[in-house]
Amino acid sequence: MKTVLKIPAFFVLFVLVMSITVNGKHLFSYVYDVISPATTYAQAKTMSLFGSSMASTQVYAKKLFNNSIPEVRKSAEAYQKRQAEQGKVLEELTEEDKQQLTSLIKSH
Repeated sequence: MKTVLKIPAFFVLFVLVMSITVNGKHLFSYVYDVISPATTYAQAKTMSLFGSSMASTQVYAKKLFNNSIPEVRKSAEAYQKRQAEQGKVLEELTEEDKQQLTSLIKSH
């Protein structure tokens, strides 16, 4: 129970100390003036790293997605060619050949 009360107590104490005015400015303003260049630099670096990371992730995701799509048109065209080639082979057979094949299939 003591730990639960310590955290809010330290926060209130911190806010009160940072609210003390020195030379017309709060202590928080002095601390902000010192820290703001470093935090601005850190934020800019983080955003640039995040941006480049997102860009490269998008490129890889597009490549992965594009490689995962089956090429339906090409496979359909190949299927139609095979069907046409098989049809040509069947058309080239004479009736005698077809009867011989039928008798051969029935005998085995």
